[in-house]
Amino acid sequence: MDPQAAAVWSMAFPGLGHWKFGRRGDAIARFAMSGWSFGALLVLLVSRFGKGGMGPTMPLFLLFLGASVAIYVLSAVDAYRIASGDQPILSSRALLWTSAGLIVLSVLIATFVTLPAARR
Repeated sequence: MDPQAAAVWSMAFPGLGHWKFGRRGDAIARFAMSGWSFGALLVLLVSRFGKGGMGPTMPLFLLFLGASVAIYVLSAVDAYRIASGDQPILSSRALLWTSAGLIVLSVLIATFVTLPAARR
């Protein structure tokens, strides 16, 4: 597959370039990671719509925004690199550990955001 075509497919949806290239495991991991981070971002946006901004959920919003942008960009770059015969920047193992770190960080931030409300 042409490296530019692989990158364009991954820009259409993160992981699609990997899927087209035959790296199904990497593609599914990127589908899940991008779906989760972007989905959480949308939930935060919808839940705070019309309430005067993000309020105390701003750290969570920034975390998931950063994760969504990173997975989008890295998926396109990695699809290009794999199609070119190079090693990806974000390996499957690194993606696994990144998702574990994102889970831990989001739980910690959510705990600190909801703690003051629980004390009332």
